[in-house]
Amino acid sequence: MEIQPNGNFQFYEIDGQDIFNWQKFEQYRKFMTDGSSGDKIETLEGLVISDTSDINQIFITDEISIPDLSKIEAILREVETELPENSRNGYELANIVEEFVEEQSASNLDVEKLEALSSELRKIGSQTISKVDFKSLIAQYLGTKRKSGDKEIDVSITSEATGFRDHLLDKHQIRLKLPQDNQSKEDLFDASLNIKYFGETEKQAYYLVGERRDNVKLHFKDACHLRRIVAVDDSKLIFRQILPTMDVDFVRTGQSTVIPFPFKYIREYKKFGDTK
Repeated sequence: MEIQPNGNFQFYEIDGQDIFNWQKFEQYRKFMTDGSSGDKIETLEGLVISDTSDINQIFITDEISIPDLSKIEAILREVETELPENSRNGYELANIVEEFVEEQSASNLDVEKLEALSSELRKIGSQTISKVDFKSLIAQYLGTKRKSGDKEIDVSITSEATGFRDHLLDKHQIRLKLPQDNQSKEDLFDASLNIKYFGETEKQAYYLVGERRDNVKLHFKDACHLRRIVAVDDSKLIFRQILPTMDVDFVRTGQSTVIPFPFKYIREYKKFGDTK
């Protein structure tokens, strides 16, 4: 298989050999130009030529993926909504904590932490508590300490805090934060995760490369550029066979590469030649 990176204009056969083939260079020159789809100009990133001379162009488009904004908006509204009327004072919230403790009696959770939170809420008594203050109390009593600059802050990442938040949502429809479990990532941010190949016809297809789902923590890019694959003239669409060459993380540390990894080797070879 041969791969031609845009701007290099030298062909390399990727089969353990590096071969300059000027006859084929002239043959494929006409395919080394930017293209268009509708009214939009697309930038050519490269050609992939099979050993049977099927030619596929890779274009980067201006189109981007977006997450499920309607679902995210609905969840944010739930997070920003104040506590329900029947769960706003210390007594009422303490009852919920004790309900959770009773359900978790056979678990390995630190019951003393939960009992301390319940005790603090009962001290507050009939006084109304905002959701912000309630979240702070959860972090203080159920969370753990983490260094942030010169300060220590309370973060609610423990099993006790996570389990109690899940209980609040499942049993009382009280949402305190955006979900961060893998299934929720898939549901909300699917368009920005992993490698997606779609819209395939006989002559073209699209793909995008997002963050690896297992690497996503609190921050990740929220959009990916779509790339369009075009089989030129009478060529067959062969790009599906190339997808595994992007499912590697040695080109972009910890992330899949957005174009087939042999491009990396071609560019490194070119740089090596330039330094000689």
